Amino acid sequence: MLEATTVWHDADIDLSPLQHRTVGLVGYGNHGHPQALNLRDSGINVIVGARDASTKASHAKADGFTVVPLAELPNHADVLMLLVPDHAIGETIAAITPKLTGRHFIAIGHGYAWYYNLAPLPPQVNGFLAAPKSHGSGVRQKFVDGSGVPALVAVHQDPSGETLGVALAYLKAIGSGRVGIYPTTIQEETVCDLFSEQAVLCGGLSRLVTMAFDTLVDRGYSAEVAYIRCFHELKLIAQLLCDRGPTGLRDIISPAARVGDLLNGGRVIDTHTRQQMEAILTEIENGTFAQQLATEVATGFEKTNAIKEQWRHHVIEASHQRMKNH
Repeated sequence: MLEATTVWHDADIDLSPLQHRTVGLVGYGNHGHPQALNLRDSGINVIVGARDASTKASHAKADGFTVVPLAELPNHADVLMLLVPDHAIGETIAAITPKLTGRHFIAIGHGYAWYYNLAPLPPQVNGFLAAPKSHGSGVRQKFVDGSGVPALVAVHQDPSGETLGVALAYLKAIGSGRVGIYPTTIQEETVCDLFSEQAVLCGGLSRLVTMAFDTLVDRGYSAEVAYIRCFHELKLIAQLLCDRGPTGLRDIISPAARVGDLLNGGRVIDTHTRQQMEAILTEIENGTFAQQLATEVATGFEKTNAIKEQWRHHVIEASHQRMKNH
């Protein structure tokens, strides 16, 4: 792996490895749509591969892109970016494998399918990870505003010796070179991505907020005030935390908030929480979580849909809707 301090910006990256190639993008959704637009605005020839006559294929045509059947995409494109759900990458690669040659570069936006060996590539085919770290709408909006979102890059297979150059050119073309492209590995990106989602960004954060809300409401305090304090102000604190870091945040909050944070915060997020995080991390590394996801996919997400429906009826959702409408 390259040194952790390595970072590439626009001035470091040659766009020419992509300028004489055609990008074929599969998955015209959250990330596919904005990345296709950014690539085109950067002067890259882009077409879209469709698995069927879907609404998204019609959307791509309406945006002025040529759409070709997925199985035929390797005949028309050199760099194939697969922005489909993780569990669908294996079948997507299988559909195009018969027509892949040494001139092709397969790219993915998340290393899941390669880390768990769910989508092996033919040995003569190049493969790379190009992962902008933002929701798709941010990838487009930052680009339009003249900026970009940071991204991670990793080489998976490199028989041509050109894979890193093509990957960096791709990320430059979608705007990430404007702010920084950082090296990683397939393992590191996959494990850190899944862990952060489960421990903090989605699983941990939503439950921390909801449990704090429940604690106040169950003690008789109003749902609206509990919502404002535990949920609504979270966005402000998260932005301050990102802008200033933990110590910088503590330097500007009130004395009461700072004392409560430093003396009592560790009672909420304690050694038991750390032990559970360690267990989650191990399950991600050893494939247990991948098995969970495979089971959910096979059953039509039966278990997780049921749990999601239970959460939909939680009182915090009603508070959220009331606050939004005021």
